[in-house]
Amino acid sequence: MALAEHEGHQLQTVGFFYKVTPKGEPVNHRLAQVMHMHADRLQLPIVEIPEPRCADSENKVHRTIRHGKEEESIIVSLDGYNFYLRGFDDMSGCSTYWMLDKDSLQACFASPFQFKEAVEFAVGMGELSDEDARHVLRGYEEADLQRKTPTAYYDKNGNFEKIEYFEGYGSEEYYISIRKTGYSARGNTIDARRFYGALLCDDQLATAGPIESPLSPADAEFVIKEAIGKLDPARAVELEKWHEDHKSVIERVWRDHVQSASRLSGQIAVRHHSMSNKPFQTHH
Repeated sequence: MALAEHEGHQLQTVGFFYKVTPKGEPVNHRLAQVMHMHADRLQLPIVEIPEPRCADSENKVHRTIRHGKEEESIIVSLDGYNFYLRGFDDMSGCSTYWMLDKDSLQACFASPFQFKEAVEFAVGMGELSDEDARHVLRGYEEADLQRKTPTAYYDKNGNFEKIEYFEGYGSEEYYISIRKTGYSARGNTIDARRFYGALLCDDQLATAGPIESPLSPADAEFVIKEAIGKLDPARAVELEKWHEDHKSVIERVWRDHVQSASRLSGQIAVRHHSMSNKPFQTHH
């Protein structure tokens, strides 16, 4: 926010704002972080602008037979979210066991509590039998365990691409990834999806990538060993050799990160000390 021709200046910043969903979540977490950073730096106010609530807020169960699919698809609309109970895959935009925030249109893996609530709602509405509910919940638990387990991924030619897994749920879900180059990253899943979505749309907000931090060599080694434990003997040997060949990269990336964080911390400390030593002025 800015004022034009204020006190002789052509343009003066007077504050910052960002949009939030009706649930109070920033529509763009990365942008909200940037706005807070600038507001703190300039000591200016910041406000949240709520977006209108989604018109379709009715709690209900949708059952459909999707084109080319034999299994019935089930979606539960509950408390502003769509929960995908059965019959969806990556090609659908939302996979089974995911939930979609109908206000922000952001999708993520559902938390155990929320997913169980959605299943119980479907049972209470007579749209899902107790036996089907148990089957859906078992599938969810298996998928949740899989996503939280470090797993090695390969391209169509059998070449190693990355090790990846996830932790947390909703806006607090984070991906942990070790790429074939040796670079590792831990970042917020929804922030990353927003960034790459903006990048595809050539959005100016895509100029700054998602905030990521690398893994320490010890953490990276633990993750790699967890992934190796799931592989057949031949691939396990290959990944062990890859690790040996890329240890220096993992260590260098971590060292650079620590040094950068140390420099930034020192700059903040100096700035705070400078501000705290300014003489107190009174106006009569």
